[in-house]
Amino acid sequence: MGIRAFAYAMAQRYLQRSDRSIVSNALLYDWQKPPTPSTRKTSLVPPVATDMHLAKDDARLRELEEAYARVESPVTTPTVWTADHIRAIDLQRFRADDAYLWQHRGRDMNEMSFALAYYYLKTMDRLRLFDCLLEDRAFGVNLFEVVEGRLVTRDLLDSIAELNFLERHLAISQRATLVVLDIGAGYGRLAYRALTALPVIQRYLCTDAVPVSTFICEHYLRYRGVDARAQVVPLHEVRSTLRQYPVDWPSTSTASPSVAWRLSRGGWHCCASTVFDTSWWCQTW
Repeated sequence: MGIRAFAYAMAQRYLQRSDRSIVSNALLYDWQKPPTPSTRKTSLVPPVATDMHLAKDDARLRELEEAYARVESPVTTPTVWTADHIRAIDLQRFRADDAYLWQHRGRDMNEMSFALAYYYLKTMDRLRLFDCLLEDRAFGVNLFEVVEGRLVTRDLLDSIAELNFLERHLAISQRATLVVLDIGAGYGRLAYRALTALPVIQRYLCTDAVPVSTFICEHYLRYRGVDARAQVVPLHEVRSTLRQYPVDWPSTSTASPSVAWRLSRGGWHCCASTVFDTSWWCQTW
């Protein structure tokens, strides 16, 4: 027995004690192999024209941070979005696997899971969103090509799942007009998808208790060209904006129980909100 064969046999014997074994890469599908930077289809750099606007020393971002610091409300006390959590966000690649959307972390975040989620959602896509919502490589998003020419991301799948949920329960496409308040809008993912797919939306208001999210959202919706019907509302301007636009559909698109807020004459009030959980598909398979 050669040295290599002996080492293999010893390693195999050791691993069997913990119910594991060595398997040749030749026997694995690509999605079963540990991911490497070369196997992930990501956009390393966003369009050059947008770089100058996404900087941590941007005057608009500083303005929002100062304004949010003056808001006296429990919603500005972070439970998850702490300073360390926010510091890890790469403004140039905010659609990558980071604070907004985990895309390749965990056992089930692989090509097979994305493909199964894609085909499952196609069976329940009442709004035919896969026909009108496309994906690209902007801002570092993690891409999977589940079928030839069909690029899929968690951004796309979550948005399609959420909009079809609302169609099933609220028949949003059947409304004459619709004014939406998105609480915890993040970088504007759902706003962009909803405005692209649903012409009935007259106004889509995005607000968030995290200043950097408001900053990115303003930029992202301009970049996507939907800012004519979208309005990013800083936290301290929510009350005055709602007087102008009575809301038909308040929503939160967070993937776990979160704290949302509503406004009344008495001031800020907090309430638990779980409109829909979009982490389901990465745990199902």
